[in-house]
Amino acid sequence: LTVGTLHFSLDPNRLWLVIAAILVLVALLYWNFKWIGKRKGLFFILRLSIYLLLIFLLFEPVRTIEEKPAEEASVAFLIDTSSSMGVKDPISRFSLVKEFLKGPLLEGLKEKYNLLFFTFASTFRRATVEEILQSIPQGKSTDIGQALDGLEEELRGQRLAGIFLLTDGAHNVGRDPRLVTERIPASIFSVGVGNPREFKDLQISEVQVSDFVFKNTPTDIGVNIRSYGFENKEISVILKKETEILQTKKVRMPEDGKEVSLSLRFTPRSTGSFNYTVSVPSYRGEISFANNRKDFTLQVLRDKIRILYICGQPSWEYKFLRTALKSNPSIELVSFIILRNPENISIVPENQLSLIPFPTTEIFTKQIFNFDLLIFENFTYTRFGIPKKYLENIRKFVMETGGSFLMIGGDNSFARGRYKETPVEEILPVEMEEVKGNIIIDGKFKMLTREATHPILRLSDNPGENSQIWARMPELDGCNRLLKAKPDAIVLGVHPLIKNKYGNLVILAVWEKGKGRVMSVASNSTWRWSFQARGRGGTGAYYERFWHQAVHWLVKSPQLKLVHLNTDKKTYAKGEEILLSIRVFNKYYRPSEHARVYVELVDPSGKRIDLGSISPTDRRGEYGTNYLAEREGKYTFTATAWEGSKVLGRDTAFCKVAIPSVEWENAQLNEPLLRELSDLTEGKYFHISGIESEKIVLPEVKEAAPVVKRVVAVWNNPFIFLLLCILLGIEWYIRRRSGML
Repeated sequence: LTVGTLHFSLDPNRLWLVIAAILVLVALLYWNFKWIGKRKGLFFILRLSIYLLLIFLLFEPVRTIEEKPAEEASVAFLIDTSSSMGVKDPISRFSLVKEFLKGPLLEGLKEKYNLLFFTFASTFRRATVEEILQSIPQGKSTDIGQALDGLEEELRGQRLAGIFLLTDGAHNVGRDPRLVTERIPASIFSVGVGNPREFKDLQISEVQVSDFVFKNTPTDIGVNIRSYGFENKEISVILKKETEILQTKKVRMPEDGKEVSLSLRFTPRSTGSFNYTVSVPSYRGEISFANNRKDFTLQVLRDKIRILYICGQPSWEYKFLRTALKSNPSIELVSFIILRNPENISIVPENQLSLIPFPTTEIFTKQIFNFDLLIFENFTYTRFGIPKKYLENIRKFVMETGGSFLMIGGDNSFARGRYKETPVEEILPVEMEEVKGNIIIDGKFKMLTREATHPILRLSDNPGENSQIWARMPELDGCNRLLKAKPDAIVLGVHPLIKNKYGNLVILAVWEKGKGRVMSVASNSTWRWSFQARGRGGTGAYYERFWHQAVHWLVKSPQLKLVHLNTDKKTYAKGEEILLSIRVFNKYYRPSEHARVYVELVDPSGKRIDLGSISPTDRRGEYGTNYLAEREGKYTFTATAWEGSKVLGRDTAFCKVAIPSVEWENAQLNEPLLRELSDLTEGKYFHISGIESEKIVLPEVKEAAPVVKRVVAVWNNPFIFLLLCILLGIEWYIRRRSGML
């Protein structure tokens, strides 16, 4: 039954405007009536009706619609359909609920009450008995507080005799249901579902580990385990990387419901992203095996960047660069400086010299492959009898094993070091002049930078400030004369004045060669960027940043990749969409707007799936797509970006799809909570196996007050304005027929 009341919503502060409007309308009515000759009565009634309707609208009338409850009282049933209700301990919990719904209690209540049914898990909704009997408990979480809130709002104002709450009480998300009970207008009869005596479960409740660890550095993983039914039992805890067992540790279980903590340790031996698992054995009779393991992904980073620095003779460049590299804790530096060349005359036997002989064979046949970066500064191989076949190992180090090479200028570098027509020439990003004439250029100059977006030249994240920093950088002193940059090389710095037929002389150039990267610096006077800056009262910070970023670019540090692939989460529920975002930069580290991006997926079964070309988003250099996660397990996505015929790079991202563990972390019957909910609302607690109809006495329900459902504005109702138009139209028609227009 619905009832309604009419009232006015006009703001009292605007009442004087309405009074003024009324006076104006009265004046108009008098003026119109005075000048109308015939049919005064009809015109007066029409115009009065119009003005009265306008005055009525000015007071902004609204209608409050109320609803009175039906005479028959209702009984509400809240049915838990979360995943934990599928537990067998030893009988399926939800099968007991279905038997309850078919039982005599409901038949007896039907005779007196209107029965209403609702289901809840992570969400709350109305349902029929038939729908509940056909459903499967698979909700991702249990929110009893939200269910009680939703019920109170749904049935507000109705005559409610009682609420039957059928659940295992495993509330695990949302608001504390005890705080909601004060608004519940009826008694809660909690019906506990589950076996409190034969509950057995081992749960890995938490794994504590950082997002990344370092190669060759011992790593500790914290593990918390909760158990029920295993008191004083010794179990094994196993740590695995993929299928490889890294460590096994035994631990004794505490009393039921308590946690035990332990630490597992391992040392990662390779860099990359890897999947790890902490697990405990599965025992017969456990309510769930899903919480016996936890998977996690670790990013293993290199512990140190290993650099081999060989300098042909003492120099300021060696002193400053060696200091800059050693100041970086992520760098492990091994350096050799040649203090006595073979042509130097010694008047004492070799075995009496305190200097260490240069270990040519050891370095160029074995040790070179244990480093990430090889630096030659003003060093020539010819003085030490190093055969050219050893230089072939430098080429293999770069092109086949992914190592990095840096050549810094000087009197014994580039063509003056006899590297022309050697395997080293093949990997350099520049072509060298013939060894004739003056190929060493003297004189100070300020290097002109090119491609300032490249990370090697990025001394500030602000482009304008970066340009100003380079404009203030001190001059270099002298350089090697190089012919030109090779195709595909990136020129980052040139001589401002001296040119040849190919343009300004190349000072700084980089490129990718094979699997590795190479950089050439045609001057060994970059130390002046630090020395001169300090002399002007500044610091050597920009000099150090330049070389640190050069090193990170050369060794392909992950933060300087051209392609970055990310998923929006690391763990998904079955049926969720995995959102992929790919950021792509060109070789100059500008956002690439014309790249072709392809994504390949390896699904949990190991099947490779080509997801095809990915479309760009509204943001420059950003591409995106999504994939529906239909199977549980590990998903591996690989994005490859192309620009023209060249591969810019590729990146890989991992994620997993799993049953939400929150439902299994505390899946035991929570009788204390259910008893408390009933006590707070003057209801009663029953276990589903022992519920007796005669013990359930529902209280008498008093008549409920009408409930305000909604307030409807009348003043802006289109039918009112239609009526106004009809009245005005009638008046216009009569005036026209009477010849008054």
